[in-house]
Amino acid sequence: MAIVDRVDGGYLLDHELYLEQTYQSTVVGDLAISYKFQASYFDLNKPHLGNGQQAAVSDSTEYEPKKKRCRRRRHKRKSPFNHGEVEAREYHDEIKDRLFAVTLRLCRTLKGNKSLKPSKGNERLHDLKNAVFLQLSSDLGLNSNSISSVSPSKLNGGLSNPCSYSSMIKIDDSFYLLPSHSKAFSSDVSDLSALIKDCELFGKYNCIVLDPPWENKSVRRGHKYKSLPFDKIASIPLHKLCASECLVVIWVTNKQKIMKWVRNVLFPRWNICYLAQWHWVKVTTNGIPVFPWESLHKKPYETIFLGHYLCKNHKHSIKENVICSVPCMVHSHKPPLYEVVKNSLTEVANPRCLEMFARSLSPSWSSWGNEVFKLQNISYFCDESS
Repeated sequence: MAIVDRVDGGYLLDHELYLEQTYQSTVVGDLAISYKFQASYFDLNKPHLGNGQQAAVSDSTEYEPKKKRCRRRRHKRKSPFNHGEVEAREYHDEIKDRLFAVTLRLCRTLKGNKSLKPSKGNERLHDLKNAVFLQLSSDLGLNSNSISSVSPSKLNGGLSNPCSYSSMIKIDDSFYLLPSHSKAFSSDVSDLSALIKDCELFGKYNCIVLDPPWENKSVRRGHKYKSLPFDKIASIPLHKLCASECLVVIWVTNKQKIMKWVRNVLFPRWNICYLAQWHWVKVTTNGIPVFPWESLHKKPYETIFLGHYLCKNHKHSIKENVICSVPCMVHSHKPPLYEVVKNSLTEVANPRCLEMFARSLSPSWSSWGNEVFKLQNISYFCDESS
């Protein structure tokens, strides 16, 4: 379970615990191995402090928004902020009180538990004996040399793990973990044929989460990934993937230009009715926002838009929610959303779910992207049983 606490208007997620539970029953040949994502990626116990910010944050002020300060500019201009910055500040002023209040209530759980760390009491399968998996391996005809080797040229057609436990595969000279009941499609946005064919065979998706590689200055400077322009994102034939009234969840940046384009251009083009927006607030293991609430350059939250595809009526209602968690320090590794969004998928018994532009896999989900196996590489994990 990723959800460790819930209050009115928000959820506290434990991404690290979710990953630990996902891979603690992994069959590798004739062995059962418990893997966990390396803890150092979640060892964020201090906020990110920029130049001129205090290194210590007292308990009485760690959630208090700081007073506005004028930004220093090298070049003089009539206003200290450009039009986009003014819109961003207005948006922040509109939502900050709600985010602040919900985050404060959720992070009281952190203070009560000292820090957000996985509890050994929550482990589901650690007491299972290795013999159980030896029997499973025998039934499947597996042995110590049975790790499947997959040619990269075949990944575009889709790769799945139909088992109820995680497994390991080999691609070229590297090893990757596949969660239970997961399916992966590896291609770029120009070729979605395998994903569309899968929908024709097994049905379209009831929930699609997208995390597009938006264009921004930070990405261009850091060369973290290849971004996509608006027209390329809009060209995705989402209608070939969405079931009727599919819940569409899309991560957006805090840039107003992107928010407006998604809501006013992309959603109408994809025949999506806008429903609500959620916010992911990133905190340290001690419950302190990773950036000050009034930081001029970076905010401690990211925005998520939700909508329904071809909604036939307006009875659907999704509340504004705050999702609070310790972020993974691997770039753009978002927290798992399924347990939060599944409350909006009650009309479907076994919903088919898809993540697009994925860089990792999730149990019982399909994932598509040109780096879909990136964070499944065994180098990100450690053997917990050793």
